Formats: sequence, structure tokens, C-alpha cells
Amino acid sequence: MSTQEDVGGIEPEGPSAADSAGGRVWQACLACRRKKIKCDGKQPCHNCSSRDQACTTDLVETPSSTSEDSDSSTDTDSWTESTVEGLSRAGALVRDSYGRTRFVGGAATNLIVEAAKSLLPSVVNTTPSSTGASYNTPNLPDLEIPSFVHGKVWPPLPYLPEPESLPRPPQYVSDLLVSLYFDKLHYTFPILIKPHFMSRYQKLLRAGSDCSSPKTRRFLMVFFAVCACASGLLPTNSESSLPGIDFYQNALLIISRSTGEASLEKVQCLGLLSMCSAGWNTISQSWSLAGQAVRAAIDKGLHVSSTSHSTVSVKNTKECIRLEHSRRVWWCVYTLDRITSICLGRPLAVQDEDCHCELPLDMRDEDVVSGSCQKNGTISEENTPSPMSGFLAFARLCRLAGKIQEFSSPLKLRKIASANADKTQRFLARVDAHDQALRKWLESLPGDIQFSANRKNKSHGDISMVNCVIIFFLHAGSLINLYRFFLNYPKELATRNDVDVSGAIDQCVNAAQGCVYVADMVRDLVPSSHHLAICVHYLTLSGIILLRVPLDRSSQVILEDAEKCAKSLKDLEPRWSGAKRSREIIEQLLVRRRNEIAGNSPAYRGNGERLSSQNGPKTRKRPNIFYWMKRRHKIARFWTHLNKK
Repeated sequence: MSTQEDVGGIEPEGPSAADSAGGRVWQACLACRRKKIKCDGKQPCHNCSSRDQACTTDLVETPSSTSEDSDSSTDTDSWTESTVEGLSRAGALVRDSYGRTRFVGGAATNLIVEAAKSLLPSVVNTTPSSTGASYNTPNLPDLEIPSFVHGKVWPPLPYLPEPESLPRPPQYVSDLLVSLYFDKLHYTFPILIKPHFMSRYQKLLRAGSDCSSPKTRRFLMVFFAVCACASGLLPTNSESSLPGIDFYQNALLIISRSTGEASLEKVQCLGLLSMCSAGWNTISQSWSLAGQAVRAAIDKGLHVSSTSHSTVSVKNTKECIRLEHSRRVWWCVYTLDRITSICLGRPLAVQDEDCHCELPLDMRDEDVVSGSCQKNGTISEENTPSPMSGFLAFARLCRLAGKIQEFSSPLKLRKIASANADKTQRFLARVDAHDQALRKWLESLPGDIQFSANRKNKSHGDISMVNCVIIFFLHAGSLINLYRFFLNYPKELATRNDVDVSGAIDQCVNAAQGCVYVADMVRDLVPSSHHLAICVHYLTLSGIILLRVPLDRSSQVILEDAEKCAKSLKDLEPRWSGAKRSREIIEQLLVRRRNEIAGNSPAYRGNGERLSSQNGPKTRKRPNIFYWMKRRHKIARFWTHLNKK
């Protein structure tokens, strides 16, 4: 869906020169197909003409497309096309009762918006909004729809304290917490732009207790959320299970006072509080807050921030910065929802089909603020990688991980267990499609991520190393989710449906072993956040996978890796409260597996130090991402050196 057309809400008054050239409603252009948005079928289409791009298709024009009777059907095709376009429009940005923009979508709602616009006396050209959507719309203050009545606002909640009465930390403490946040957490979760935050932070310090400005109140909730997140990075005693809880509660109080309002700061605050809750191992609360953050972002229309930077006026650098900021905020809460949902096995807050938001640019905060995101109307390309590259790779992987999570849900797998041969083969084809998507993502992984461990000037806590470890775990965990179904696949069913599960089991075991080998780096590098939650989640799952391998495929190496998993979880106990219970589960399963091996020695005899997959047919191997497990000192790539210190 094209935001430039969908959010606009009105059609051009008359046919353009391109329209008179005829349409090609039977074929979308390459640019629209690449962006997965609706193409109007014109030559050139509206999407390409508005961006001054070449509008081409990869098909040769056929005689039927240039036949004599094509002109007579142009009017009918155009009418049908415009009708479909109007019904499929994403939505519009309208003013709410507070005078701030909100997103309303759907074909039916859009009819109401268009009807209200048609009654207005004039139409003006509106500059891009904070969502990055560029569109033509009537004067928004004059546009009123039934969902939002001007002046109808929520009354102040009398039992909540005023923001200015909430206690703040001394400046030397707040300076430390803010600095710690941007050093350790920011580029793994870039929901803020540092120069903007620091500018408003200095204004907050100068204002003292004066919070009369609504803008200051909105920033105060973000400030408290940042302090809550950074408090988890400070050394604490074992009795402090919820570091930063006071800041967390203050932020929640201000959010409660903003009931009925929509703002970018509210989205940021909810996202930060969700990350903070995940760092405390209160994943259910984190998942709930992440869902609220996603809905708050949709409320502001951030999920359709698809306008290209090149379409923003060269002189309007401020709008370019807003566009970049909105994209960062959206992808932060998007990945947050994916990670917390995967940890708990719960439904996602938003589907990919409902969103069209391009990824942010790969550049530092300082470059964004300086206007480097826009030079001469085009996106600037930097030769040197920025700290954002790790997050961008992580965001792309989260999109794949979310699809795999939905694909491998218990309800769907239950149907496969009783499916016939044809359905089983279709299921295997989808497994292969997801595997191919992971391979393609792996091939596109930036060099600064792959080779960060080889740099001589790397330091402890280097942001690229932190991102690499997080990405490694999510990739390995995605493989586990994709192939774990085949661990206990019935042999009779495999024979009847002609399914070779040996390669799938190898993929699952190799991924689990990879998580175990990298566990020490999680302890040393990954900060307390939803990233630590997903790493511990997959580390625990890896130990269980290794101890659920069929007896005839088990080996002493696998048992030793399970022991390493338990040891790594024990080392993580001071940082993660759930690690203790995870370790106990692995240790008990390890004892049970040893008893099974002792009581069923014929099934285990002769297996020795090798996996039984060497005796069976093998499927196509993955790239060398896991090959370093056995020869990790001989491969030069980053993934090879993950186990080196």
C-alpha cells in the first residue's frame, strides 16, 4: 500500500498526461512490486511519477495490449481501477479531540473521511506529518469525523499526582543514568534520537520543577523510563530484584494522566517500560506493554511511514528528521513485540500485512540531526557502517522469526501430525521456504556484523559485538523453532510419507549447540533487556532440545553440551532470575537421559562420539554459520570466532 496515495484521502482532480497514455491494469510495475504496494496501472504509475522514478515492467508488451479496441476500454478500466483503489486505501490522518493527528483506516471508514472532506470549502497542500506520510488533504483543524469530536477530552484524574510533584533523581544521578543508557542500550533499541533527547533533557534541568508545558510533561515520562532502564545496568545487591522501580512507577503515573491522548512520547515511554520489564524477567508485563506500544504507534500512523526521503522537500530538513525518527520508533516497538511474543508463545500484536513502514537509514543519530539523511533530494550513502546496521539486521530477522513463530504454532503442527502425504509435502515445502528466507537474510548480513570479532580495536561491550550475539541467538532460535517438530517425528509416519528427517534433526541440534557455545558471551555482553530474555529463552530451549534427541541419535558430545548449557545458566543466575529454574530443568532432564541410556544400551551402543546422522541420507547443508562448532579455530569469519575471547 502506498502511503502517499492511501493516507492522502483524495483523488487528483483530473487525468494527468500519464493517465491519457493508457493503463496496464493487468501488470504492476517493478517498483511497486518490489515495495509490495498497490500499483495504479498507469504509465507511469502515480507512485513512480511522484518520486521521479522510471516506471517499467519486466514483461514485453503484447499485441493485445496495443490492439485497436484497447482505447475503447480505457474509460471502463480506469473507473474499475479507481474504485478498487478507493476501497483498498489504507486510511487517513485526522485531528482528534485534542487537536493532534491520529490514524483511521479501512475502506468503510475512509468513505466517511472522504465525505467529510468533500464538504469543506477548500483544499490545501499539507506538509508531511510526523509519521512521514506526504499527502494532499483539507485543512485538518476544519475536518471533523464522528470518531473524534473537537473539545471532548478526558477530565483530569483527581487521584493521580501532578507530574511536577513526582520526585526526580539528583542531576549527578540522572546524568549517570542517561549516559549509561546511551552507551549500553541505545543502539540495540534506537527508539530515541540522542541529540534530540539531550536537548530536551537540558531544558528539563533548566526548568526545574516547572512542568506546566504539555510538551515538558510528555518528555518527563520518557525521561523516567530511560532512568528505569538504565538502573538495571548498575551493580546492585541480590535483594534489589526490580532496580529502577521508582522511576518505572513515575512513568506509569504520567502515562495514566495522559489517558485519551496520543503522542510519540507515549509510544517511546511504553516501549522503554516494556524493555525495562523484560530486563526484570517480568516477561508477561513486558509483552502487555509492548502490545500497548504497538497500538499507540498505530494510533499515530507510524506503521504506514512509507514515504521516501527523496520525496521530502530539500529545504524541509525537519520533516526528513521526523520521518526517520518515526521509522525508528515503529521498528523498535515492532521488534519488541516480536521478541516478547516469541518468549511467551503468544499472538503478535500486529500482522505484517497491516503495515508498510520502510526501515530506518543506516546512519548515526548525529548524521540524522545534521540533515545527512537528505542531500540534494536523495538519500546519502555512507561508506563507513554506523551502529544502526546491527539493529537493521535484527529488525529484518525479527520479521522472519515472527513468521516462523506463527507457522510453527502447536495448533498448526497438531494438524500436520495427522495429515496425509500431500499435506505433509506442502508443509515441508513451507519449511523449506522459511529456510530459504533465513539463508537469504544470512547472505545479506553486513560485514561489520560478521567480522566485528576480528577487529583489533574492539572493546568490552562493543555495540557491534552485542548486536552480533543477539542476532546469532535469534537466528539459531529461529532454526530451532522451524525444525524442532521433526525431533520426535514418528518413524512409521516418516516412512509412509517418504519424509527424511535426519537433515532437519541435524539443523535443530546444530542450532542448539551453537547457542550453548555462545552462552558465555551473553553473560558478558548482553545488557538486561528483552534481548537478554530471548537469549536465555533460547539457551534453555537448546538444552532441552539436546536432551530430547532420539536415543539412537544421541552421543556423549551432546550430553556434554547439555552439561555446558546447565553451567552457563548457573553463571547467568546473578543477572537473570529465571536462569536458576532453567538450570534445574536441564539438570533433571540430564539425569533422566543418562538413566534412559543406561537402561536402553542397545539403542545407544555403537553411537560413540558421533551423531547417527552420518549413517543416513543428508539434506542440503546450511552455510558455514555452524561449521565453526567443531573447527572454530580454523574459520576466519565472525561466526567462527564467536567462541573466542
